[in-house]
Parts: sequence; C-alpha cells; structure tokens
Amino acid sequence: MAILKNGILSGPLGKVGPVVGYMRRGVYVIRSKAEVTPPRTEKQKATLQRMQVLSPFLNLISDYLAIGFQLEAEGKSRTPNNEAKSYNLKYGVKGQYPNQEIDYPGLKLTSGQLPIPEDFQLEFEDQGLKLTWNTEGDLRGTSPKDQLMLMAYFPESDKVVKITAGKQRKSGLQFKRINAQLRGKTMEVYVSFISENRRAISNSKYLGRYTF
Repeated sequence: MAILKNGILSGPLGKVGPVVGYMRRGVYVIRSKAEVTPPRTEKQKATLQRMQVLSPFLNLISDYLAIGFQLEAEGKSRTPNNEAKSYNLKYGVKGQYPNQEIDYPGLKLTSGQLPIPEDFQLEFEDQGLKLTWNTEGDLRGTSPKDQLMLMAYFPESDKVVKITAGKQRKSGLQFKRINAQLRGKTMEVYVSFISENRRAISNSKYLGRYTF
C-alpha cells in the first residue's frame, strides 16, 4: 500500500504495482521494482535451443513451407508455417541439450497423402543436378500432370536451391541449374509431388546428403 504523506501534490510513499516511491535525503525518488524471474528448467532450455537451432532454416524456406503445409493448415487456427514449425520442432532436431542439431532425414517440408515414387536417381552435371524417377509404377490417386517440388539446402553457405512447380510426373526428369560458387559444397536434398490444381501434395522425401 502507498501513502500520500504530503497530500495529492506529492508522490506516493510505498509500492504501487511495479513502482516504489520513497524519500531519500529530502528528495522524492521513484523506481521500478525488478521482477525476479525463476531460472529456466533443463526442459525449457532444451526447447529454447531446439527453436534456436531450427528457426533460421525454417525462416529461410518459409515460402516453400507455405506451399508444403497449406493443406495441413486448412480449417485450423494456425498458419502453414506454424504447422511446419510444430512438426519439425518435434521430429527435426536430434541430440540432447546442450548439443542439439538439425536432423535432416527427420525434417518434413511438405505434408500430404499424394503418393510419391520410391526410386529417385540424382546425378550431377556441369551446371547443376539432374533428377530422374520411374514413371511406370501404378500409384493410385496420382496424375501424370502432378508437378515435382525440389529443395536443396547448402548448410555451409546457408543457401537454398528450390523448385515449387517443376516438371510433370509423366516426364520422369528434372534439371535444376546451380550456381557454380556452390561447387564442392554439401547439400541436403528433398523432393515432393504436388497436383496441378494445388489440392493434393505428398509428404516430402529426403534423398540424402550430396556434394555438388
């Protein structure tokens, strides 16, 4: 409780919310009372580190995730990027605090039920990468016009090479040009398929780690 010792023209003596008023050598002083924050638990520290480890990468590919998780977010209060972050914070980080890091095989960049071929082949050419896949498989629920999505992330350079509306499923081949400055760099590669009308999408498939 605070007291107005010298009437309404004086400041309050005592605590009013986070503010404390008092007299010091005849001068009225007011200060904010610091709130004491309890130390974080190990679980809280681990959760915070997971976000610090993963968020820069997810922010870098936010436009890709907006497509990849659009259908997953429909009818919910969360955005596609919120959905992507929620999943990947749970499954896309490995290790124990304080030594956590991105688990690239565990990441999901697109989320859906559209079937995707199992047998992708990746080759490097002078100016980029060539991706091929089998077009003969009987994958129910697919269309020859489904389009390839590709994400190649270069962790050392923090660079991304991506395709969101690539070649059709029936073509069986996609070429993507890559900047020559990335030659010799390691990349993490993911593929998906999305329907021509954007109303169906596959889960992303991790193809592995390669050196360009």
